[in-house]
Amino acid sequence: ERKPSPSGNLYLMERHGLKREETLAVGDRELDVLAAKAAGITACLVSHEGSVTAADHRVSELEELYVLIGLEKE
Repeated sequence: ERKPSPSGNLYLMERHGLKREETLAVGDRELDVLAAKAAGITACLVSHEGSVTAADHRVSELEELYVLIGLEKE
């Protein structure tokens, strides 16, 4: 199914044994965020724009993800 269906996220979570509460979906479109939210997982939007989003987090550079996942930048 096409996004915003959660089927792709749910498939990957099942295949890799991921827990919803420990999964972070990262995407560059609002459709990615909506699919993650429909799957019941945390969503992060990579965007330089300040538009309204359903995402739980927003970053403008991928390096900012280190903080979200609890790693220090090398």
